[in-house]
Amino acid sequence: MVQMQRLVQTLAMAAAFIAVMVAIGRQYSLWVACKSALISYVAFYIVASLLVLIYRGGVLAESRKSEPKEKRSEKESNHTESQPQAADTSPPSL
Repeated sequence: MVQMQRLVQTLAMAAAFIAVMVAIGRQYSLWVACKSALISYVAFYIVASLLVLIYRGGVLAESRKSEPKEKRSEKESNHTESQPQAADTSPPSL
């Protein structure tokens, strides 16, 4: 998980760096170069983060699909048994 975050951040920073280099190469002002770098960083970060979420969802769905049904039902029954039951809050009857 940490590796994916680092990869997304690195790629977003590389996109911002390329945007600055292109802006400087076209002899734009520093203000325009910084704005383009910020826009490219944020846009690339959002797109890459969404792609990572889609990838994780696919991996999770695939692992659930390949897991035997007995194990899944056993995990679900253990999960429901481990949850505390709600206390009876009704007033005592006389």
